[in-house]
Amino acid sequence: LIGHELGHVLYGHFKLNDTINAIEENASLVFNNNESDKDILQQYNKNLLKMYMELNADMYGAVVLSEKIIELGLKSLIDKINIPLVAFIKIAISSIYCVQNLFMQTHPIGKSNYPHPTVRLSFLIDIITRQLSQIYDPNKIEFNIKETIDKQLMEIMNFSEDNKLGNSRIDQQDVSNDIQKDIDAAKQGFNKFYSDMEQYFFKLF
Repeated sequence: LIGHELGHVLYGHFKLNDTINAIEENASLVFNNNESDKDILQQYNKNLLKMYMELNADMYGAVVLSEKIIELGLKSLIDKINIPLVAFIKIAISSIYCVQNLFMQTHPIGKSNYPHPTVRLSFLIDIITRQLSQIYDPNKIEFNIKETIDKQLMEIMNFSEDNKLGNSRIDQQDVSNDIQKDIDAAKQGFNKFYSDMEQYFFKLF
């Protein structure tokens, strides 16, 4: 969450508002869409810039979390604490799911400028998987990062369901439609921006 908010600041999503002597999110801007975006815009009333800014900030939050996993894993080795790297990864993935699951329960279908929490969850996990896969050699750490993350996500989802901790109601048609619209909009307008921002990903030393 801290990484997400830092992302808003570092990516320039805020402006100074002299009238109230505060900083506010620049969500009132209108996204300048190209011709290929017209179809989604005609059936979609969300503020797409707001949606893209949230995904952009999520990207930085995922980078911060990936860095923390690496830092804790290294510290465990140096201090001989003997906490395996896989444990830090599982805790991180479970934490992401728990936070997004809370958002899912209050997300107003078709009325929010925020991407659906299911979309954000998938996005965050994809970035962390890719980040860590660039740093760690599976032959050296003796486990596959993607498989480990996918398995942990399923375990925490099943745990939440078994213990009635709430879910995103993705089996309902209106929820499913809302998620699909967010996915379509992100694919059309965010992919180029996403590729441009990959310069902020970790690189192998």
